[in-house]
Amino acid sequence: MIVKVTNLRRLGATVFLAGAASLATEIGASRLVAPYFGSSNVVWANVIGLMLAFLALGYWLGGRLADSRPEPKLLAQILLASALLLAATPFAARPLLHLALHGTNVLSIGIVLGSFGGVLVLFVLPVTLMGAVSPFAIRLALSDIGEAGTVAGRL
Repeated sequence: MIVKVTNLRRLGATVFLAGAASLATEIGASRLVAPYFGSSNVVWANVIGLMLAFLALGYWLGGRLADSRPEPKLLAQILLASALLLAATPFAARPLLHLALHGTNVLSIGIVLGSFGGVLVLFVLPVTLMGAVSPFAIRLALSDIGEAGTVAGRL
């Protein structure tokens, strides 16, 4: 499959925007969790650590999926699913974080467990899907295995 230059630009823009969205999601997650668990270093560590884990999982899953089905339509579906899940997150956050706060309030490590569980449940799917974008785009742009590094670096 040969990818046109205009498609490479679109793929590059898609990867850039997905990366920016993942960073914005991380910052938004910390703001969403803060009213319930504060913004201490422990809460930030949970948010950052989980976001990195979700992205790593997405990179791995995206690479496997792209190798089995390298279709632009599937990439679009991944992006749409991620966007819809992120759009639903603020609505699901209040009841879920309230439950996490009160469910772990009696524990001395409630802030750690509550913020960890809240971020885990709210963001695992959309951020993992965002992580799948980069390897998928690389696979779509790759016409020769010998240029894999160049294509990955460009995107």
